[in-house]
Amino acid sequence: AEELTDYTRKLAKETMEAEEFINDNLHLAKTLKLPRRLKNEIKSMSNYERDKHVRLMRFDFHPIKEGGFAVSEVNSDVPGGHGEASIMPAIAKEILDDGKAQGKYGYIDFSDYLIEAISKKVKPQGTIFLNYCTCYSDDRQVMEFVGDRLAANGYKILKGAADHIAFKAGKAYSILDGNECELDGIFRYTPVEWVMDIKPKRWQGYFNTKVPACNHPVSLYAQTKRFPFVWKMLEDNGVSMDTWKMLMPKTKEAKEVLMHKYPEDEYVYKPAYGRVGERISIKEACKGNEYKKILKDVRRHPKRYMAQERVNSVPLETENGEKYHVC
Repeated sequence: AEELTDYTRKLAKETMEAEEFINDNLHLAKTLKLPRRLKNEIKSMSNYERDKHVRLMRFDFHPIKEGGFAVSEVNSDVPGGHGEASIMPAIAKEILDDGKAQGKYGYIDFSDYLIEAISKKVKPQGTIFLNYCTCYSDDRQVMEFVGDRLAANGYKILKGAADHIAFKAGKAYSILDGNECELDGIFRYTPVEWVMDIKPKRWQGYFNTKVPACNHPVSLYAQTKRFPFVWKMLEDNGVSMDTWKMLMPKTKEAKEVLMHKYPEDEYVYKPAYGRVGERISIKEACKGNEYKKILKDVRRHPKRYMAQERVNSVPLETENGEKYHVC
């Protein structure tokens, strides 16, 4: 627990410093190959101040056979798992607590930390808009959980899609029927590139809003799987990426791996803007002809992918021989 905590703090620090440097030096963003529809919007983020917003990230740690951990990526933009990270520790404590299980860190409810962070940025009894993709029930589930916790701490909660918020002169407003009002905070659970796909007419102001947000769209720089390709440029400019370089497996351009014809199981292909594990070429995790389809798409559109050295993961084995890979 101490090792993971230390790594997480260092990775978060490096990630935030990296994205702020990129935001101030947008020529570096070219290497990230951001979607075209975002390139104009990021120019308006020059007023970004980290202290005004809540920065939420989830790092994917894997126990590895060589000992210790590897980190495959950071879910930088709109990470999920809020309910699980809050409720499962309570269940584990109930089952495992023999007087020793609590250890140094005690029982940790993630939502306590999230609410504390939000309360430092958003005024008491303020109105917070939970923005999510309203067609997905699993997204609604996350918003219900977060909304309940925020409401229990005195906040007024509104829930809706990207086109239910309007921005004007640095401020944000709910335009939900019967709930038209100025907003004191925004909890965004719609991926920033999806927001641009939706093309809400009044959302351009979100990129330079002064309204406290979790997460601000500055998170898109680290969200792309091409993030490692700017590390050398960052370090050449004095931004340390030491922890990232130590923990992340080798990352290469997909075209380079295809040209050198590495063994099929040595590298995993990932889409630069993939979500929820989609289109990742882990053969054992693919069903039917999915694996062949992914490789075909990689060969056809190598610039849309990157290649990462495969993690040598240590599985947990059950009494009946089933294996589960923990992340």
